Amino acid sequence: MILQLLLELQTRLRTGLAAGGMILLSDPRLPELQKKVGVLAAKSPVFQRLSNLLQSLADDPELFADRLLETLSLLEALLITQAEWKADAAGEAIVLPAEKAYTDIRYSQLKPLIQALTTTGSGRYEIIEKTYQHHPERFADYRVLPALIADLDAAYGELAELNEQILRSCGAGIVPFLKEGFDPAGKKAMLRRIRLIVDLAGNRENAFYRSMVPLAQPAILKEIIRGLACDPDNLDLLMQIANNEKGKLKETALYALTRIRDPKVDAFLLEKIRKNSRFLHYAGYTNDPEITALVCASVKEQLQSVLEAQALPTLDAEKTLIESLKLLAYKTGPAISELVCWILDQDAAFSAVRDHQKKPFRTHIRFARVRPLAYLVAGSCERTLGETVLEIVFTSWLADQNDAAEALIKTLVQRWPDKAAALYARMRLIQNFEQAYEELTEAFAGQPRSFFTQLWACVEYDEALKQYVYRSALIANPLLEDTAVIPLGKTLDLRWIDLLTGQRNVEKGLFKKTTVTVYGAEDPLGSSVLVHLADPENELLKQKLSDYFDQRRQTAGHLYFKQVYGLPLKEELLAYLKHSAFGPGQMAMMTRAFCRPREAIPVLNELQDDWKKKRPNAQLWEFYVLESAITQCEESEDE
Repeated sequence: MILQLLLELQTRLRTGLAAGGMILLSDPRLPELQKKVGVLAAKSPVFQRLSNLLQSLADDPELFADRLLETLSLLEALLITQAEWKADAAGEAIVLPAEKAYTDIRYSQLKPLIQALTTTGSGRYEIIEKTYQHHPERFADYRVLPALIADLDAAYGELAELNEQILRSCGAGIVPFLKEGFDPAGKKAMLRRIRLIVDLAGNRENAFYRSMVPLAQPAILKEIIRGLACDPDNLDLLMQIANNEKGKLKETALYALTRIRDPKVDAFLLEKIRKNSRFLHYAGYTNDPEITALVCASVKEQLQSVLEAQALPTLDAEKTLIESLKLLAYKTGPAISELVCWILDQDAAFSAVRDHQKKPFRTHIRFARVRPLAYLVAGSCERTLGETVLEIVFTSWLADQNDAAEALIKTLVQRWPDKAAALYARMRLIQNFEQAYEELTEAFAGQPRSFFTQLWACVEYDEALKQYVYRSALIANPLLEDTAVIPLGKTLDLRWIDLLTGQRNVEKGLFKKTTVTVYGAEDPLGSSVLVHLADPENELLKQKLSDYFDQRRQTAGHLYFKQVYGLPLKEELLAYLKHSAFGPGQMAMMTRAFCRPREAIPVLNELQDDWKKKRPNAQLWEFYVLESAITQCEESEDE
């Protein structure tokens, strides 16, 4: 730990102060301590200063005493102002919790947060939540992290959940601190810790998971099993757990085991299925021909029953059918091809099936995993049963991109060009991103603009990767979520923007003809796609998007466009909110979403004045909401 490092360094320097410079500089432990301080120096100006002072001790013998005293003074300050310690604390290796864990944030700024995390009583939640909203970087500071982890056992459940959410946002760098003092037989706090470790570290902590299995209580063991699912080397251990445990632990172990694609797993699962067909529920990831045939036969039997009844009478019946359809993912071969073709042949009959509310049965699985835009509704994810099966086929190709899955999509588009066109188009966009425009616009020349908008629904520009990516959820079992992130390319063909905006040139005027650029009607999904395609460093793209959104100034899409490019948006935001049907709470939330605290204050003040003019008889709480938002922004500025 850092504290142990500082204490040990202080001991060495005090010894040198009494024994003399020659003794201190010849101490073999001093260079090791200097190396550890050097690691911290890259993270914090304070430790950089300490590192420089340590290096200067050997530079000039005549200045040794002065520099040693200055070094000791800095050490004393670090120990007094930034550390709490126990005399019996055991020494441990130094650990770097996160990329930006060592900051130059003043302790006075952190003190209210640390007190909220380490004390009891009312008001703690508000302080922690407010800090997370306005200064999330403070939680990654090494003075805050231990207190935040310790507060996972907060008696107030909502506070403990908030702490878990904050820790998850800190990233994988905090995992060593979560492991420190972990008790596999512990209660809720340890359950939250292991859940975070699994979510943040995945298979990188496989040795840790395995070491905890013998001692873990059932709830914690369930989370450990999730971690074991991330590494194929755990196959035998998971089989052992699946055979020996019962109930939820057995179920979790089976789900974990079947995420591992291995002939040994297929043989294990097939043996279980032959004894009891309910084990087909765990066959989601296998592509074993015999298991695939059994899954297809089971799904077809269920669908035939649905066709006969033309109804799904209960919500449970709907959920059961959807889970059965998900079992078709990641499978190829004659059995799956035959079943998908049969389903599409019966598509009209399936579309007439009624759900438990007597409405046409539809699924609502959202696959897009691009950055959510809260004030732009990204369209409906409602699908017929046939459309759902086609999406499952496509996610199977996304996961493996193998020849068999590609051949199935090509077969489907040849046989049902109208139904399977979107699948084929998306596949070709991913395979040939930078040259796809000519191929797809020629192949689907008769399709409306909405067809191409849907084509781009899962694509966004990733600023961290500096390129476009296809980001989609995959079909997963209840154990873990799976997301496909496929790099596409760094360059976007700008003709796509012209197509997506419906851009065309028209002539106006009776005598003196002038050519003007007009665009198609706006739809929320189209605006969402355009915002996700925005590359802050591409000026030509910026100009094209600006021309489009400038004709739609009072829309959420225009506000998001300005936010992406860092353009002033006060006037547009005010115009949008004044003409909206939003109440004070929604206006305050949207203002905070688009503006920094300093920029939000004048916007909120003007909205408050406008609200008073429009609603002079409004209830007091309506004015309080905006006034409270203004106060919060002012407090954030003061900090």
